[in-house]
Amino acid sequence: MLRKLMIIGLVLATMTLMFGCSDRGVTSVDDVYSSGAVYTDQHTFPDELSHSMFSSIALTSLLRFRVYVPSTYGDQNTQTPYPVLYLLSPLGEDEFFYLDHGLKDVADKLISDGVIKPMIIVCVNGANGYGGSFYGSSPAGGNYDELIGAKIGDAVNGTLIKYVDGYYNTDTLRTGRAVSGVEMGGYGAMRIAVKYSQNFGAASAISAPLDFDGSDGTGGFIPLFQQVINESGVPYASLDTSYSKPLQTMFFAAAASFSPHDTGTVGDGQVITDSTTFFNPEGTIRLHLPFGATGAAYAPIWNLWLANNLQNMMPLYPGSLDSVAVMLLASPQADYGFYQQTVSFRTTLEGSPNVSLTYGEYTGYSGYPADKFHVVYDLLPKILKFHSDHFADL
Repeated sequence: MLRKLMIIGLVLATMTLMFGCSDRGVTSVDDVYSSGAVYTDQHTFPDELSHSMFSSIALTSLLRFRVYVPSTYGDQNTQTPYPVLYLLSPLGEDEFFYLDHGLKDVADKLISDGVIKPMIIVCVNGANGYGGSFYGSSPAGGNYDELIGAKIGDAVNGTLIKYVDGYYNTDTLRTGRAVSGVEMGGYGAMRIAVKYSQNFGAASAISAPLDFDGSDGTGGFIPLFQQVINESGVPYASLDTSYSKPLQTMFFAAAASFSPHDTGTVGDGQVITDSTTFFNPEGTIRLHLPFGATGAAYAPIWNLWLANNLQNMMPLYPGSLDSVAVMLLASPQADYGFYQQTVSFRTTLEGSPNVSLTYGEYTGYSGYPADKFHVVYDLLPKILKFHSDHFADL
């Protein structure tokens, strides 16, 4: 069993959660720095938390994450548990995304200056075979929201929260735990907050796909359907997951989560027999796009996507966000109409009188548009401050 990690100084721990691995509790030091160390862990999960459809692709059977631990962690004079913020990566990015955009330096300074509480920050890689899981819940695409947001099992054989709480000195109350993310990660954060509000006291999202069909049912992703076909330059049946076409890739990634095709290995019986928008681009990874060759929404599949729209999920979890502090940040320069989706979801939450909502916009500055690559460093202080303010004092 893994021993409790008590590391003096700053620690950046690289974790790899392995599904179906036969080794347990293997810890190795990858590198050592003057301010701390980097650790690699392996963790075994029960079958119900593992992937099935993506087992043939090595990277997608893993959940990778890195953990920022403040300099006071391990101080014998500081035994108070630390709150935990989970940061979910956007599409096409990994567990290094926030660290590459200055997270360590920003957190160090804000903590040193007394602006925020010392906290543990878990940077999660939500990629699958197409660069992003959308943190959905599908036997075929992976139960990412459950794996990250639920509390199942224990530190040795359980979900991510159980692992982190088991091997770090954390505040295990919901008021000491929060989730946030940019773009796809922001959708994942809000999805997890809706489904598992009993485990999180606050959630935030930055320019995220939070309303799939927009305020009037014709916005959100819908205007992008035709754009996918136009940018591809190939017949509809020849669409593929080329990373040179990120919009196209995004739809394949989301389809693997929201409208996958049961390959027979999943065994859940939810086979989509309609072949109108069926694709089989990676052998065993089969899926259905929500639009047809004309670029119009294809209702039988599009309705499966709408079932994952936050506005439609919230009634299934009545009052779930009433006890969760929510912050939405939006940039008019965000890709794929995510600004409009965020604004639309803001309107939805403002219509819920019991939801505590903070909203803000960021436009960047000359030469630095406020897209996901430029916005993160500037908004990290705001994100960390919001969650620090909503962590309970111990």
